[in-house]
Amino acid sequence: MLPRTDLLALSVEDLAALANRGLLKRAEREVQSDPPPYTLRTQSDGTIEVVWTDGAICTLPPATPLDERLCSCAATTICRHLVGAVLAYQRQSDHPEEPAAAWDPGQIEDAQIERYFRKTALAQARQQFAAGQLIELVRGNKPMARFHTLAHTVRYPVPGDLAYARCDCAESPPCRHALLGVWAFRCLAADQTAGLVETGEPLPVPGMLLDEMEKVLVELLAVGIAGCSAALAARLRRLAAACEQAELVWPAEVVLELLQEQERYAAHDARFCATLALDCLAELCIRSDAIRSHTGAVPQRFVRGTTSDRVSDRVGVRLVGLGLGVILRPKSVRLVSYLQDADSGEVVGVLREFADTTRPFAELARTPVVKDISLAALAAGQLVTRGGKYTPERQFLPGRAPAALNPQSYEWETLVRPPGRADDFAELRAHLATLPPAPLRSRRLGTSFHILAVAGIEDVHFSTVDQAVQAVLRDTQGQSALLVHPFTSRNREGTEALLARLAQGPPRFVAGPVRVAASQVVIEPVALVFENGRRSLLQPWIDTSTADSLPDALSAAPAAPPADPLRSFLDQAWEALAELLVIGLDRADELTLRRWRALGEYGAALGLVRALSCLEQFIAALEARQHRLDWQVKQAIEPLLAFAVFIYMARQTFSSSG
Repeated sequence: MLPRTDLLALSVEDLAALANRGLLKRAEREVQSDPPPYTLRTQSDGTIEVVWTDGAICTLPPATPLDERLCSCAATTICRHLVGAVLAYQRQSDHPEEPAAAWDPGQIEDAQIERYFRKTALAQARQQFAAGQLIELVRGNKPMARFHTLAHTVRYPVPGDLAYARCDCAESPPCRHALLGVWAFRCLAADQTAGLVETGEPLPVPGMLLDEMEKVLVELLAVGIAGCSAALAARLRRLAAACEQAELVWPAEVVLELLQEQERYAAHDARFCATLALDCLAELCIRSDAIRSHTGAVPQRFVRGTTSDRVSDRVGVRLVGLGLGVILRPKSVRLVSYLQDADSGEVVGVLREFADTTRPFAELARTPVVKDISLAALAAGQLVTRGGKYTPERQFLPGRAPAALNPQSYEWETLVRPPGRADDFAELRAHLATLPPAPLRSRRLGTSFHILAVAGIEDVHFSTVDQAVQAVLRDTQGQSALLVHPFTSRNREGTEALLARLAQGPPRFVAGPVRVAASQVVIEPVALVFENGRRSLLQPWIDTSTADSLPDALSAAPAAPPADPLRSFLDQAWEALAELLVIGLDRADELTLRRWRALGEYGAALGLVRALSCLEQFIAALEARQHRLDWQVKQAIEPLLAFAVFIYMARQTFSSSG
């Protein structure tokens, strides 16, 4: 008799996803009890029948997904009897357990698909697939399809069996998203283990709008932020509105951020930062070029944004706190309370920016943001509110509706769902490898935010060179990820508490922004869940609990890292570009020219080629200004923008590599 490979393929994690952790634990205890409270019989056609001593009977026919109808008890969802029946069969099976092999859902045959979907459902699914979807795919022993346009994730736990595909939508399995995922896997090149698939007709290139964007940026660079008139500011507002109307969601958001910096300069706001305005300018150039060229190297819906990235109203929201993060900016600091929407699973944030650059982060985190609820309390609890809005970048804007903050038990294995929670570091690394560079991807707050389930920890130490707490995390498969948390004088107590707690043992979960550096997954924690009798949350940016005194390394002044000539050049170039953006090319003088000549000599000494070519063209254009009456500012702006993009991308590379 052939074994039931579908039941043998279901892991403990798969069963927990089908039911919940509580039912799984209860079923495990019952199956392991002596004598077992069940009788298991296997029929000739492969049907498994498990009769429980409490009268429940589970009948598991082949090619039939687990659902509540397969058990005779009164449960309306998958019950402990069904979970226990699978565990009992796995326990009694005499077939050796083989390591799970990678497989491709695209190999599922059409005949199997037609068993689960009627012709009308297939026609509707084909129409939706052809309408234009952006799907991230990962092949492996548990393949995954993540729909960026539909905000759903499908997993395929059983090789070759569509019936067990599980989606986070409300449809009965197998749902239409599982079918769309199969078709998407067929579009992914056979030699790729992970990648992005974009369906539908190519999006039209809005040439006139991009031309207008270029004209506005050229004029802004010519007059500078200092010389930006009310008319030019109004053109920026109209440009943002036109981008939004043309479904260029992310370019519209970048234009609004650039306009915000201009308004801060005009209002003498201490939070104004020229380098951040320059970031916006460079990102606009990159996105504009990618939209205009339309090479297909990066999906257009990543570059432009999708219809799901617009402002949206929310009614009846429950948000689970995932910790508080700190984003250090040149002249301000941003505090973000990260939260996961319990219904959709997406990560959102409540953000506040402070011009204060001296007060401890814990003090700033006590600022009320929702009614009288502080940022710190919000990041550690569960917010229940009747209404609010999500911005395109997924900031949560609470309205006037009633809101209440409840405590949470930090049972993140049940409260927090994939893709926000990552149980497999290798899968997470494959996901991060599919993403394009930051200026060409989604600008949502949760794009790089994940919760890692941790099984072990090694090499906990404080790096005196990097002035950061570092540790190696392990998942259940033995894959590694690097934890890095920087030390500053404003989060000293939290850093001390983090190092002390990690030295005592591994956390259950670590939440924070994740990146890949040198093929290594790196997480910068904003929250860690520890378990010692009961679960507790540590937020290292704002924790004020007392901890044992750390080695003198933490008390000493930060060790000066070795000077990096290339990084120094990039910083000097960015500062020079920011200065030009503020004063404008029209006001560039001999002193400006001398500074750029010195920068060109520095770049030549480093052996730069492509970036230096743009820089030399810009310097030549500035020099020509002194000798030609017909000189036009655009002659200098074109090489200047090209140089700015080179420097921006180089700085992004340095930042992502740590």
